[in-house]
Amino acid sequence: MFGEVGVSPNDFYKMTFAEIILMLRGHNIKQAREWEKARLIAYQVYVSIPKKAPNKSITNYFPLVTDKLNGKQYNAEMLKARRQAFLENMPEN
Repeated sequence: MFGEVGVSPNDFYKMTFAEIILMLRGHNIKQAREWEKARLIAYQVYVSIPKKAPNKSITNYFPLVTDKLNGKQYNAEMLKARRQAFLENMPEN
C-alpha cells in the first residue's frame, strides 16, 4: 500500500486518520482520471471507425464507476469539439 500512494511506512504511521483518508481519496481520484484517459483514447478509436449504426455514447461504450458521480454524458460531437479546441489552443513550436 505504501508504494502505491507514494508514502514511506515511517510517514504513514505519523499521519492522522483524517490525513490517511484524504491521501486515499486523492489516490482514488488519480486512478479514476487514468481510467478516464484510457476510455477517451479507446472511444476516439471507436468513433473513427466507419460503421452504419450510430456511435454509442462514451459512457455506454466504456462505462466507469465515476460516470454517475460526474453526471456527464459524452458523445462523438462533444469529443470532436473538445479535440478541436485543444488543437486550436496548442502552442506552435
